[in-house]
Amino acid sequence: MATENKLSNDPRNSTPRTMKIIFGVFMIIIYLGMGILLLTSFFDNVITVAWIRYVLAIGFIAYGVWRGVRQFSPRFEN
Repeated sequence: MATENKLSNDPRNSTPRTMKIIFGVFMIIIYLGMGILLLTSFFDNVITVAWIRYVLAIGFIAYGVWRGVRQFSPRFEN
């Protein structure tokens, strides 16, 4: 127990945690942004079949929301 408190207060151990949080937020933005762009037909000339575009958009948005829940929920903390 005492060792855990020493390690959690060590500034060298906070840098990887901060980088994890920044990367996690960045990826959530990327996934949600891709989903929104697919829903708004931004990539209409690349993916011409509408239902494939919508399935991918829902998948990206769902995964982005799931990553957000895992990122900010205390239930998933290590």
